[in-house]
Amino acid sequence: MDKLQSIYELRDLLRQVERETGLSHLARVERDVLLAARSLCLKKEKILVTDLIQNHPLLERVEPEAVQRAITRLLGLGFLVPADKSQPGSYIVRWELVEGLPRLG
Repeated sequence: MDKLQSIYELRDLLRQVERETGLSHLARVERDVLLAARSLCLKKEKILVTDLIQNHPLLERVEPEAVQRAITRLLGLGFLVPADKSQPGSYIVRWELVEGLPRLG
C-alpha cells in the first residue's frame, strides 16, 4: 500500500471516530485544542494555561489567535471552564462532557 493511501485510511478512521464520539461538529482547530488539553492533563497538568496549550505539538502550525478563538469556543460549549478567576488564561477540562457525548452512527 502506498503512503498516501495509508494516510487517507488513517484520516478516514479518525473522522469516523470523531463522528462517533460527537466531536465532528467542532472545527479541526477546536478538536486539536481539546486533544492537546487532554494530553496535557494526562501528563501532569490538571489546570491548563493558554501557553501550555499553544505550545503543544498538535498546534505547532496554528496561529495563536486561532488557538485563542478555539479556547473561547470550547469555553462557550462548556468543554473548558475557567480554573481561577484571579488567574486569567487558566482552564480546567470538563471531561464528563466529552465522555457523555452521544454516540452517532
